[in-house]
Amino acid sequence: MSILPLATYDLFVDELVKRLNTKAHLTEDSVRYTFFHALLKTTGIQQHEVILELPHPQAPGNEVDTFVPATDGRPNLFFEFKYHRRTKSVSGTPNKAGALFKDISRLASLITNDSHRLVVYLTCAQMAPYFTKPASSYSSFWAVKTSTEFMYDGVCVANTNASFRKQSGPHHPARVVVEYSASLPLGHHVRVFDVRRLGAASGCSATNSEPRTSGCLYPTETGLS
Repeated sequence: MSILPLATYDLFVDELVKRLNTKAHLTEDSVRYTFFHALLKTTGIQQHEVILELPHPQAPGNEVDTFVPATDGRPNLFFEFKYHRRTKSVSGTPNKAGALFKDISRLASLITNDSHRLVVYLTCAQMAPYFTKPASSYSSFWAVKTSTEFMYDGVCVANTNASFRKQSGPHHPARVVVEYSASLPLGHHVRVFDVRRLGAASGCSATNSEPRTSGCLYPTETGLS
């Protein structure tokens, strides 16, 4: 079962494509606001329920990008957003990979009941090939399909380099399920990761998660299912 309606992700991608086709300046805030637009249009979540920069409940001085509090029949929802755009560097870097996994780890560190944690990730044509290199420590992570999971555990971290580990910060193990995946124009890619606390560890390998059904945990707006 997906956490958000497929319509949310599809509208998010449609609006991102419009932005990319205009070749206008695109920032992480732009990505975030585009996602909020899709979220509010396709679910019963109201704009006043979307809380930005929530102080992290277990890590003083840190923040969670976005929080939507629980209501009757709806669990808490935590979001981190990451956008990696082209830089002067000719290729992707372990520092950028570490920054993505820092967000994953930050959500994994949340000790809360009745909640879901999502990392919304957009990357340009620079980072995607880096993740898919055969010798890359992250190749199994990037190659996994929708509804498939990978383990971000100690074995996974041990296979990375010092630059990655410095950037990723304190490690909090997680089961990470690919909630949504799409390819966009100009070599961009979108991934939405469902971050779950890790039970038994097995080392950054892809496994099948629970089968996805046609339902979702958040009701759609009438006519937008």
